[in-house]
Amino acid sequence: MFLFILGALPTSPLYVAFPLAVGLYKKGVSITNIVIFLSAWACIKIPQELVELQFLGVKFILMRLLLTIVFVTIMAIIINKLMIKSEKPKGETSNGSV
Repeated sequence: MFLFILGALPTSPLYVAFPLAVGLYKKGVSITNIVIFLSAWACIKIPQELVELQFLGVKFILMRLLLTIVFVTIMAIIINKLMIKSEKPKGETSNGSV
């Protein structure tokens, strides 16, 4: 949840987040959390939420925020599983034998 909040605070363009994501990766942060951070940076902005609140109402903003959090989390888990699969050396099986 912390990375959702961290990603929602800045109002700068998404390309600014990529060096931060690399730094997080080098510090050992999981791919799941990095995807959540980048997605939150792209999809959830406090100023954007305030504009949506003003024009579209509380019900809309809460539904969009809830759906964004749910689907970003699902996407991050799927991407993490795909990354783990792609990092396995060829010929390696699940029990570790070649």
